Amino acid sequence: MQALINYLLPLYSLQDPLPLHPVDPGTPLREALDLLELKIAEKDAVVLQQALPSIMADGALLVHVFHNLIGNALKFVKGRSGVRI
Repeated sequence: MQALINYLLPLYSLQDPLPLHPVDPGTPLREALDLLELKIAEKDAVVLQQALPSIMADGALLVHVFHNLIGNALKFVKGRSGVRI
């Protein structure tokens, strides 16, 4: 949690707002899943993805959001439980 806070603090202090663009969240989600591929395999987890609506966001930051959410879910699953996220 501290690492996430340390990452977000500089963004909070920016004087100019981040430029937002239409983003298909499926793309950042797939990037985050690629980064977590080994952890997903270790936990024997299955990540189910449904169609997501396009949103106004920063794609790179959205990768971090998905990475943190899914990474935390994997962290708190014990053993190889065949969990579905």
